Amino acid sequence: MDRLTRPIASIARRLRRTRPGRWLAGRLPPRTRQAIRRLLGRPSSAECPLAAPVRATAPATAPTRAPVAAAPRLPFVPDGSGADPRANVIGHFRGEFGTAEAARSLVTAARAAGLRLALVNANPDDAAGGDLRYATAIGDETPHPINILCVNANDTVELANRLGPGVLSGRFTIGFWFWELSRFPAAWLGAVDRVDEIWVASEFVAQTMRAATSKPVRTVRLAVDATPSRPYARSEFGLPDDAYVFLFTFNFNSWATRKNPLGLIEAFRAAFPGDEPQVQLVLKSTLVDRDRERMRRFEEAIAADARIRVIDRFLSRDEVFGLESVVDSYVSLHRSEGFGLGLAESMFLGKPVIGTAYSGNLEFMDSSNSLLVDHRLTPVGPGEYPYPDGQEWADPDVTQAAALMRRLVDDPAFGRELGARARERMLRDFSPAAVGAGIAERIAAILDGTAG
Repeated sequence: MDRLTRPIASIARRLRRTRPGRWLAGRLPPRTRQAIRRLLGRPSSAECPLAAPVRATAPATAPTRAPVAAAPRLPFVPDGSGADPRANVIGHFRGEFGTAEAARSLVTAARAAGLRLALVNANPDDAAGGDLRYATAIGDETPHPINILCVNANDTVELANRLGPGVLSGRFTIGFWFWELSRFPAAWLGAVDRVDEIWVASEFVAQTMRAATSKPVRTVRLAVDATPSRPYARSEFGLPDDAYVFLFTFNFNSWATRKNPLGLIEAFRAAFPGDEPQVQLVLKSTLVDRDRERMRRFEEAIAADARIRVIDRFLSRDEVFGLESVVDSYVSLHRSEGFGLGLAESMFLGKPVIGTAYSGNLEFMDSSNSLLVDHRLTPVGPGEYPYPDGQEWADPDVTQAAALMRRLVDDPAFGRELGARARERMLRDFSPAAVGAGIAERIAAILDGTAG
C-alpha cells in the first residue's frame, strides 16, 4: 500500500466504526465497492472497510412494542445493477406453518433463476428445530439492496422495528403477504407504510390488497414441488391398499371454520351412505382444543363412521408429500384460501382434486384440470375468523361435492386423466424455474429503475 492509499484506508477503518459509516457500507453501489477494493488492494468484500454488510441482529436492548406509524426511511435509489439480481430474504425458514413454507418456496424459485440471496431468520427463536432444508444457508447479514419480508402484514411492523433502520432505510423492501378473505383488515394498514411493494401468491389476494393501497401489488405464485425423497407405502400411514382414499389436511387450531372439515365429512357420508369398505376419508390434522363445541362436533362426526381416519401426529414435509403421494384424491371444501397448498401439491403429484370454486385456489384450478364445487357467499360470523366485520366467504354445495367424490370412485380412469392434466399445469406454470423467472425479472427491473 503506497503513501496515498494508506491514509485513505485508515480513514475508512475509522469511518466503519461509526453509525454513518455502517449505514454507508450497505448503500454503496456494487461498482463503487469494487473500485474501493481495487484501490485498497482488498481481495474480498469481507476485508474492505466500506463493504461490510449490515447485520440484521436484534438491538442490545429489547425493543418496545412497535408503534403503527413508520419511522422515516431514506428512499431506495436504483443503481442500474439489474444484471446481478439479488435480495435479502427474511422469514421463518425453519417453521412448520404456511408463511414459513411460502418463504422456502420463494427461495427455491429464486435460486432456480440464479438470484444471489442472503437468508435471515425473522425471529431469533427460529434458531433450531423445524424444517432444516435451508438451515446451513441462514445467516445474519443483509448485504443486498432489496429486502423481501416473508411474514404476514400483522407481523411486519414488529419485524421492521426489530430489524431497524440499518436494514430497511435506503433499501427497496417487499412484503410477501397472505390473507384469506376479500377485505384487508384496517388494523394492519400500518404495515403498508413499512414496505415499497407487496407480493402475494394469487390474484384473489392481489385484488384484496389493491383495494387497500396504491402501492404496487404483484402476484408471485408459490413454486410447487411435492416430490417425496423416497417411495412411500400406505402401510406407513395405517391405510389399506384396497380402498379409494380421499385426503384433506388442516390445522384444527388454525380456524377450522375456514377449512370446513365438517362440511367435507358431511359430503363424504352423503356420497357413501352405507358402510362401503372400499372408500376412506383421511384427515391429517393437529387437533388442538381451541373451540370445545366445534371440537365435540368433529369428534362425534368421525366417531360415527369407521371409514373416516384421523392422522393426528407431526409429519415432516417429506412425510406429508409421501402421504399425498399414496392417496387417490385430495378434497377441500374450504370457505376461502389465500392459495391452497394441499390442493396444489396433490395436483403436482398427478392426483385428481376437488375444491371449492372460490378464492386463491383458482390460481391453478379450473374446469379442465380439477373438479370445482359451486358455492354461495355468506357473511363471516363473529368469532369464526379474525376481523370478521363486513367479510364474506364461500358456503360450498355439499350435495354437489358428494356427487363428485362418488364419480371419482366409480370412474377411476376419469380421475387418472384429470390428474394427468393437473400435473401438466403445475409443471408448466408453478415449477421453481417458471416462478423464479418472474421473480428475477422483477428484481432486475427494481435494481435498474425500470419497475412499473
